[in-house]
Amino acid sequence: LLAVFVMVEEKRGAASGVKLNRVLLEGLVFALIVLAGLGWAASRMLRAADPSAAAMGPIDKVVIACGTGFHEELVFRALLVTGFSFVLTKLFRLSAKAGLIVAVTVSSLAFSLVHNYGPLGEPFVADVFVYRTALGALFAGLYLLRGFAVAVYAHVFFELLVYFLYA
Repeated sequence: LLAVFVMVEEKRGAASGVKLNRVLLEGLVFALIVLAGLGWAASRMLRAADPSAAAMGPIDKVVIACGTGFHEELVFRALLVTGFSFVLTKLFRLSAKAGLIVAVTVSSLAFSLVHNYGPLGEPFVADVFVYRTALGALFAGLYLLRGFAVAVYAHVFFELLVYFLYA
């Protein structure tokens, strides 16, 4: 659907395939770098988080990766990092830099903790928590430096790589 949308928009002159290709490539490269650097933790995290992941079919994995990538970036980066840093700078008069540091820290901790919440939450494992917090901070940095789209695609590609390589 995304490819069809981009083709229609390119014909109208409203979008450029070069931009989409660059965003997709940036997302894939970031996901590969994170996975290469932290692959051991990703495999441990997946086994701790979802032992049934091995039983999922390829379509299930793609749907979950796409949904996870988009929604977690929307909530934890676009809304929490941007919104919370705005609140901190406007209401609490923090500098923009301090507001971003606090917002990234809070969003990264929340990103990690939410995986342990609710009836489908996984048991708390300290090293998985630290890994997810660091991953949240990396995605927040990518969001701030390269934008929402790159962060979403990086997250989606990361999830796909983890599911298809470690599940």
